Amino acid sequence: MLKGGKGNTFAGDQENPDQLEDVADDDATEVSKGDSDKERAAAADKAVQEAMRDDRRDPDARPPHGYQKFTILIHHFGQWLKKPETIFAIRFSFVSIVLWLPRELLMILYI
Repeated sequence: MLKGGKGNTFAGDQENPDQLEDVADDDATEVSKGDSDKERAAAADKAVQEAMRDDRRDPDARPPHGYQKFTILIHHFGQWLKKPETIFAIRFSFVSIVLWLPRELLMILYI
């Protein structure tokens, strides 16, 4: 939950969402002054873990499907084509076929 100028609000509820401040739960981060450093660190870790935990799914981050998977496949194929190993393999294959063709054509034509 975020705290804005008029009380607790969610992000984007006000005119200027840049003014919103993140407010942690007071009971999760509250540590008395007499606690040791280990207890303070444990409380801080617990607060960070609770802040990072979000059970809701972001609708903008759904897994790709259909056309998106196809375009991702094309992108990965393009990245693979740019690798030096792939360029070498294509060039080697092309040269091998070019050197093999005249020999085969001569055998077919009985020359």
